[in-house]
Amino acid sequence: MKEHEQALEHRSSVTEIVAQERAHGGMAIINAILDHPQALQLLRALEPEEMHALFAEIGRDDCVDLIRFATIEQFQGLTDLDSWVNESFAPERLESLLNLAIGAGPETLDTFVEALEDEALVLYLHKRARVVARDFDPDQDDEMSVPGIEAFHTPDTMFWIVLPADAPYFNDVRFIIERIYDRDHLDAAALLRHVIYEDPDVLEDEARRFRSERVATMGFPSLADATALFDYLNPVRFKERLNETLADLAPYDVEQRTLLPVLMGSYEGQPAFLKKTLDGLTDDAARARIAEAVAYLANAIIVSRTGGDLSSTDGRAAGLRTALSIISIGLEYLADEDVDRARRVVTRVWPHTIFRVGYSLLIPLRGDAAKAMEYAGRTQGFFLFDPPFNEIIAGLFEEPPQYSTALENAPRPRFRDFRSIHDVARAKAALLQAMAVGMFVKSTLQLDVEKLAERVVEDRRKLTTHTTLMATSLINALLGNDADPLAPIDRADLTRIVDLVFAPATDRDERTLNPRLTAAVAGFVGRTDNLFASALFDLSLRKLEDLFRRFPKGHIPEARAAAPVLLMK
Repeated sequence: MKEHEQALEHRSSVTEIVAQERAHGGMAIINAILDHPQALQLLRALEPEEMHALFAEIGRDDCVDLIRFATIEQFQGLTDLDSWVNESFAPERLESLLNLAIGAGPETLDTFVEALEDEALVLYLHKRARVVARDFDPDQDDEMSVPGIEAFHTPDTMFWIVLPADAPYFNDVRFIIERIYDRDHLDAAALLRHVIYEDPDVLEDEARRFRSERVATMGFPSLADATALFDYLNPVRFKERLNETLADLAPYDVEQRTLLPVLMGSYEGQPAFLKKTLDGLTDDAARARIAEAVAYLANAIIVSRTGGDLSSTDGRAAGLRTALSIISIGLEYLADEDVDRARRVVTRVWPHTIFRVGYSLLIPLRGDAAKAMEYAGRTQGFFLFDPPFNEIIAGLFEEPPQYSTALENAPRPRFRDFRSIHDVARAKAALLQAMAVGMFVKSTLQLDVEKLAERVVEDRRKLTTHTTLMATSLINALLGNDADPLAPIDRADLTRIVDLVFAPATDRDERTLNPRLTAAVAGFVGRTDNLFASALFDLSLRKLEDLFRRFPKGHIPEARAAAPVLLMK
């Protein structure tokens, strides 16, 4: 077996172990890897970014036994991914990795220090300490014993290393200084002279440039490139071009290396359409290319969502879920739910494009949500739409737009990624209904949100919904207040309203709805063909009936009991 094929087999074995043991926790994964007869080969076959993903899956602080196997290249990759937040060096992250290496033993620590490039070491020491060349003047030595600082001299006694008193990283700095001197005294002295004389901004720029080049080869785009993946692409026109040229498209090629552990266990949670498509692919090369592309897109979302913090465990998980979901939406849209065609698309069209098409289908939803917001009165403190519309609108203003499970009548609604065209269609239908209600209330009931805000005290506004407004308009119609259907009901009118809601009692003393009230519903509905508004008017009627039927005959409800159903003065 060729060397690269053997390495891929080892990496696949790690993926399988994680997928099998994930449910049992991080220690189960560690033990399964260590119990493998080729544990050393398995771990050393991982690309640096794969080892980083593996540690993130397990919990890095628990990976002391695994990091013992790390190579210089893997340590360098871990440092590049962990010790920077976007383009800013984070020395505390380097210290965390250092302490993990210390816990793994002297040999691992030596490998870690060997992996640290001079640029990273100089930058770290510049961030954490002041390096002073010794002149062996007793006055200088006395200066190093003043309150407020802690200082020690290097093993060759040529430099003072000065830190703030009680600095929590004192031992970390001292440890690194001693280790680089153990490695080579002359190189260590030259490095410390760089710390003294180099411009800190130049140091950071240089370290950032080297780090960015290495990180790019791992499949992590820059923040600017990741953001560009969300650029709008007209999906309809792209689909037309795809239909015309699919047969002539050459297979795409992804330059990034496979990030298998990023996809560990993802098949359980990925959207159904994408899973169905990928499960049908028997071409290993095509599956590998798709894995590369999906991993790249997941990384891009991690970068964009976390502002470049590649060590964010939550960002990694969210990035993978979102990438899979949006690729699924793009695939489903491009393939019209034809799985055979989807296989052709996924292996021949850049998933960058599929991703953008999937995302572009969500952009109009946000536009619809903005239009619906005009009728929600949010600026004035209202949440006029009844559930689930408020939740739907709020989710669509997330980045990327989120689906609200309130659409599924979930008892505790939450946001999640859109996973399919069905989700998109369902949210769009709900938004159209919300806008239909909003337009009806504005045109037929003459809603003016600003004037309404003058009438409704602020602490009652969140409880005022469109069904409340419709119930109020029905009562105003019965009271003869046609000029202002949304006028708040006077408490003194509650006595009259009881008689208005129900028809005169029959011989059986049963109360039924007043025919004039049902006629008022028909009168309002007759002004429009808006069926959804009609349904809400009917709901408002039922709310009125339920409210007043709960009170015994002749009993007038208190205003606070009627307030959730009617606008009250």
